[in-house]
Amino acid sequence: MVPKSPPFSPLFTLLIAQCIVDMPQTSAGIDDFQKATAAALAVHKTSKQQAVFIAMGVGAPSKSSSDQLELVDVLIPSAFATAVCATATVKHISLLTAVNANAASDAKLPEPGFLNTLGMPTTGAGGPLYNFQKGRVERNMTSLPVSSCAFFRPGALVGSPNTPGWLEAILPTLDWILPAKFASSDVRKLGRAMVEHAEKELEEEDEEGATRTVVLEGARLQECYEGMV
Repeated sequence: MVPKSPPFSPLFTLLIAQCIVDMPQTSAGIDDFQKATAAALAVHKTSKQQAVFIAMGVGAPSKSSSDQLELVDVLIPSAFATAVCATATVKHISLLTAVNANAASDAKLPEPGFLNTLGMPTTGAGGPLYNFQKGRVERNMTSLPVSSCAFFRPGALVGSPNTPGWLEAILPTLDWILPAKFASSDVRKLGRAMVEHAEKELEEEDEEGATRTVVLEGARLQECYEGMV
């Protein structure tokens, strides 16, 4: 769905600006990436946007290294959001993370290779390292000068190229059995829910003080899809 209401008309400039900036291949390039992003945003005159949406991730975390997971899921989106908030009038951030995101879970990380001895990747979705990095990027967003942040934490994604077809086929039959927080989300409905929620947040009166943070997970996230087809 292409948002056409006034608060979102400049959003696609942000997407264009992100695409024309070379993505860093290592954490050493993050500072240069942030500066280049800020310069690109300035050139594209992104002075009116009020919201930014971030749904970046490695896609297949179990096939990624821990360094790649940190770079793509934490450092790049954090640098992008920082540049946007420093050069524009962004009031709201919508961030796609994952169920059980938790920046405090670092204390539970296994020793390198421990899970591998059991045949399990340490970077896999739902694992302690993955949940920790998703929690880190959430925490980074709350430190930015915006009025509100919304963290969308879906379970399995239906319609994602990284979700196996056999799994997509059985997910709807499992949703009524699983706890609400692990229920699947159709990516089209999820994207629409992110836009609609941002519109509501921007309608709220600005208040001085800490950033208003909303976590949409489990039943609260599923309620966002009600009435959607």
